[in-house]
Amino acid sequence: KYENKVKPAPGPDDWFHVKVEVKDKFVKVYVNDSKEPSLVVEKIGQFQSGEIGFWVGNNSAGSFSSLDVDSLD
Repeated sequence: KYENKVKPAPGPDDWFHVKVEVKDKFVKVYVNDSKEPSLVVEKIGQFQSGEIGFWVGNNSAGSFSSLDVDSLD
């Protein structure tokens, strides 16, 4: 339910762009400027504010570039 294939899948060693939209009751994930989300799920909780976290995978250092976090408040 909370995982989905990315179409088209980015290369495993390539940089890619991700937009995560958390709005109302849903989380939508867009990859490489796609107009259609790769993932749409209903939020687990009702949090309206707080911290966010990123999980990058096992044995991965995780690299981010140009990370922007916008608030709609």
